[in-house]
Amino acid sequence: MAVGEDKESDDSPFDDDDDCINIFAPFAQKSANITEAWKTEIINYTKLDQAPVDVDILEWWKILENSFKNLSRMQLCESI
Repeated sequence: MAVGEDKESDDSPFDDDDDCINIFAPFAQKSANITEAWKTEIINYTKLDQAPVDVDILEWWKILENSFKNLSRMQLCESI
């Protein structure tokens, strides 16, 4: 919009491009936080020593579920 021009309406949240970006910013930030949490969890998981062959895998996940909340939920769904 040029200097001196009047907006047609102040009611629309889409009057300029910046408003549109601001509407979705909280969702984008939440998505970025979730993605970062998953990345960190996966990196930490891959740093673990390999579990022994004879380990009860469900018990192993139960012990580590607080350290790997997302991965343990995913594993639980696969086990059912």
